[in-house]
Amino acid sequence: SLGSILNGTPSTLRGMAFMLLSALMLTGVNALIREMSSELHPFEIAFFRNLFGFIVLLPVFWRRGLQPLRTGRLGLHAVRGIVHTTSSLMFFYALSITPLAKATALKFSAPLFGTLLALMILGEALRARRITALVIGFAGTWVILRPGIADVDLGSLLVLGSAAIFATAMVIIKVLSRTESS
Repeated sequence: SLGSILNGTPSTLRGMAFMLLSALMLTGVNALIREMSSELHPFEIAFFRNLFGFIVLLPVFWRRGLQPLRTGRLGLHAVRGIVHTTSSLMFFYALSITPLAKATALKFSAPLFGTLLALMILGEALRARRITALVIGFAGTWVILRPGIADVDLGSLLVLGSAAIFATAMVIIKVLSRTESS
């Protein structure tokens, strides 16, 4: 069975497999969003994506009730929700006006923005390896954003804005993880 295969697999290999599966699924979702954006407004797509996500989670709430949602930091959760929703809406709109490959490549700048925010907000250490990674990462982002003398288009700016805002949501989640359960 799948469970016995997973239990016998080294955790690093399992993690790699889950990351690959996640990347494939995310690419599929982005391609669907891109395709659907020719007929639906990006806000409608975002609404239905969240609605279907909620429906998938209903069995968890059916079994555990609202206990998993209890929090002492409702305000910060609300800010995170607003920040993440803004990022999603920007990205969905960008997917409707930007080639999928370019949007996906630019979205990978989110960890770069997250690293910068972690340095500033969380006080994480700044070391040579991290500086080198940031410089190389942002240089690559610049090449994708503006190869040669091409103008920077609105869709690319929206993807970068979405990545930066998404990184903000991830830093908020990191702050919340100090006191909240997963």
